[in-house]
Amino acid sequence: MRVPRSPSVQKLLADAGIDVDSGPRLEPGSLICEFEVPFRPVPWKAPVVPRTGHAYKDKDLVKWQQRVSDCADAAMLGHYPYSHEVRLEVEFYLTARAGSPPDTSNLTKALEDSLQGYVITNDTKVASIEAERFLGADRDRAWIRVIAVEPPS
Repeated sequence: MRVPRSPSVQKLLADAGIDVDSGPRLEPGSLICEFEVPFRPVPWKAPVVPRTGHAYKDKDLVKWQQRVSDCADAAMLGHYPYSHEVRLEVEFYLTARAGSPPDTSNLTKALEDSLQGYVITNDTKVASIEAERFLGADRDRAWIRVIAVEPPS
């Protein structure tokens, strides 16, 4: 069973007594998963809100986040998302293109959202992030490692 991505649905299930926090806490430093996303990383962008009031996410961002989710799902090998604190280690490799390179923090923000419900139950479980951006790479991709950490005291 896939843990629902929506925090409101997770709360409803928890209120009904259905455990959405599955799995034991791993030893700090344990690798939860590691995987590559072999596509050009897309930075997070605020949704566009036209006069109709309906927010629209950037279509390239939506496509990138789905690719990350698909790769994350495959990397988890059918295991439930981890429900405790984690550290993300991310490397973004970008080929040379015209214009300014994407901001590393916005690349990371888009990635975090994509891991919810696949690798982690919620992005609030991300205790720390180590992210690097490499420009002029031979091919576009992102390399992600998710590691269990000690809960804050």
